Amino acid sequence: MGAIEFESWDAVIDDIKALNAEPETLRVGLVFEDFGGGAVFAQANGNVSTYYVIVQELLKHLLSGGFICKVTLSTNERRELQVTERYVIENGNDITQMLS
Repeated sequence: MGAIEFESWDAVIDDIKALNAEPETLRVGLVFEDFGGGAVFAQANGNVSTYYVIVQELLKHLLSGGFICKVTLSTNERRELQVTERYVIENGNDITQMLS
């Protein structure tokens, strides 16, 4: 089983209910919670191998700010992403083009 966690800095989401209703976000059971002041958090355990799709869903709703996304795959491999409205960096590599 894997795990995924998103923690924001100064995040502005256009519609958090719509983000939580995105197909892959729903399937994984990920619920983004807005604590105000740009603090948004979400975490889930399960099959997170489609985390790129979840990041794409987040990008559709992210107006500004960003997230650190930590992923642990079922193989115990760990990935860390920096996600902003302008770029996505995974383990130091720019993967922005792959997700657009």
